[in-house]
Amino acid sequence: MIRGFLVSFRLLLLLLPLLVVAQAAFAEEKLMRVDFSVQALRDSNFSRAEENDDAEQVSLSAARVDLSTSYSQQKWTGFWRASQYRHQENTDFNSLLNEGGANWSGNITSKVNFVVDGVRNVYLADRLEFFEKDLVTKDEAKAVLGYGNDEKLSFRFGARQGRQAHSNTQRENLNFNEDDLFTEVGYSTANRSTIILRAASGSREYPNNLISIPLDDLNYDYRQLELETLWIASPKTKISSSFTAFDRIGALNDSSGLFMSIDIEWAATPKLRFNSGFLVKQPPIGETLEQVSKAKTVFLTGVWQLTTKLSFTSGLSGTLQQILVSDVSDSREERVYSATPVAINFKLANNLSIRFDSKWIRRESTLSYRDFIDRQAAVGLFFNF
Repeated sequence: MIRGFLVSFRLLLLLLPLLVVAQAAFAEEKLMRVDFSVQALRDSNFSRAEENDDAEQVSLSAARVDLSTSYSQQKWTGFWRASQYRHQENTDFNSLLNEGGANWSGNITSKVNFVVDGVRNVYLADRLEFFEKDLVTKDEAKAVLGYGNDEKLSFRFGARQGRQAHSNTQRENLNFNEDDLFTEVGYSTANRSTIILRAASGSREYPNNLISIPLDDLNYDYRQLELETLWIASPKTKISSSFTAFDRIGALNDSSGLFMSIDIEWAATPKLRFNSGFLVKQPPIGETLEQVSKAKTVFLTGVWQLTTKLSFTSGLSGTLQQILVSDVSDSREERVYSATPVAINFKLANNLSIRFDSKWIRRESTLSYRDFIDRQAAVGLFFNF
């Protein structure tokens, strides 16, 4: 763990002069931002086993570059992020993740506007989800034409395409392509509170629908009606919510239901902030190998900004999952409890911070191999300019 951390730290020192020169070239117009971090993490239960005796040490190096420029009424932004995971014992899980995105937005007239963007996110699957190494890539592209520029009443029409791909051949049957068309109407108040009503219709196709799990045809069409709100209740309080009613039409994915999220941000004092909320999700069959049919989550996080340089964060969350059994006609319940006892961030300089994170996870399941406790701790340096 220490060795990997030192290797990453030396890499930061080698790259630092290059990053400073590159940033200086764009400094006057603030076209670029660069972030670099090195972390050392200890995971007490890497295999997510009931015995809890499989500790692993991981070093994580990450770099991110954000670019932004504008001309006339057009604006272009983009980012690229690379993350490298090095495992001390389970070296087969060593990975390099590349993510990125680009956005082009602007006005055609004083009222007519457009947005075109694309983003790629990648994550390393947890051992509970899959016992081998698997990089999950999620791509999304979207084009939107709007009228109103978010001033009071606005209208938008758009198209979206999505894709999920797995690097492990044993999970290729979970790859899917998705596309939909949507239209929305929104209203914004003087204090920037908003309400948006959106209707969408689309389809999802699993091109490699090879049944290595006991499922049949996963493809489906869907219709969704969404209501999103943002209420600026006061300078200290912000409440956002989202309600989505959906209807899926397919051989196995043939159901109706509701997604819901409520998020409350409250600045109790200038130094103390809280964030709490409630989520309800109903993923389609085949989105993950775990086959979670419904998940309800509550969470609470607090941040104490003790000084301009020092802050503390703590949080709790609980999730109740309904997981389909092999014949997808019945389900079992699992509970997941997660806590961040403390996370500490200290600014060593304007552009340099040191951070300590801790996490505790408890999963309760009727299946012994899914019933476990995990403890994680990480320390790292974060540099940005």
